Amino acid sequence: MISRSRLLTVGGAAFTLLLAMFVVVLSGGTAFPFALGNVGSFGVAGATIDTGEPEQPGNFTLVPSIDQNSAPNGGQLPAGEIHMKQALIDGLVLEKTFDLPGGLGTWKLQINAPGRTKVIDLTLGASQICVESIDFHTVAIDAKGGDPLSSIKLDAGRVILTGAGVEATNLRSTGLSLGSLHVTVERGGYDPQTFRCFK
Repeated sequence: MISRSRLLTVGGAAFTLLLAMFVVVLSGGTAFPFALGNVGSFGVAGATIDTGEPEQPGNFTLVPSIDQNSAPNGGQLPAGEIHMKQALIDGLVLEKTFDLPGGLGTWKLQINAPGRTKVIDLTLGASQICVESIDFHTVAIDAKGGDPLSSIKLDAGRVILTGAGVEATNLRSTGLSLGSLHVTVERGGYDPQTFRCFK
């Protein structure tokens, strides 16, 4: 049995995520601004992620970026910055793993929202993305040449991701609304089925 004080000390980044999501629970399902960064990479998944209607330019954009918050010690990694004006996520899963010293192994904080989660103005830094299928509507790719960080952009009027798993480096939104939520802390790493592309 691991003492509570030891778990909170070693899993500080995971506990930060846990506290943030408990605030969501206490909100009673209302929408409010939410940001998550400087905790190292974490997993975000959904059975489906849909930008919804109406279909219009700018509902989904993807640009390359250099993430400044990819590790607690300020590591910098290449990432894709995804922005969705609206994200309707069915079966949202958040996972954060952390290692305990003294041979206690890897543990995982898992947060499940089994219903529909609505996120407004979602910005997500992604270092890896895996999907079972993706459906793009009204796609435009702008590649002007030169610096890729300022010249490449994918724009879509609507995107539907099925079986999506993302290794995220940060998450921001102006509004987050959900119903029920389940939080567990258990031994083990990322779910290999949900996050099958994680190394």
